[in-house]
Amino acid sequence: MPAQDNIEKRTMSLVEDEPLVAIVEKRTLEKAGYTVITASTGEKALEIVRNDADRDLILMDIDLDDGIDGTEAAEQILKDNDRRARTLFQFQFRYALHHEYRR
Repeated sequence: MPAQDNIEKRTMSLVEDEPLVAIVEKRTLEKAGYTVITASTGEKALEIVRNDADRDLILMDIDLDDGIDGTEAAEQILKDNDRRARTLFQFQFRYALHHEYRR
């Protein structure tokens, strides 16, 4: 029996402005049993959080190209005290790699 059959179906928002990265991450998360809702900007992430009550987790890129960045979007979500977004997790993977290359 696959691992996802043993867990309750969870919904996650993925905020990523790089299309290829978003596709790979979405597929990986779906294989793990998550329903994934994607956004490519901080503004779209805010709209999704405000309009969708079924969210267990938000994975947000910090360095979003257009509009507000991931940090600003996260601050706004927390400021709004939106209880529907029970968990907020941010990652800085691309920034960390870029920073390492520049050393």
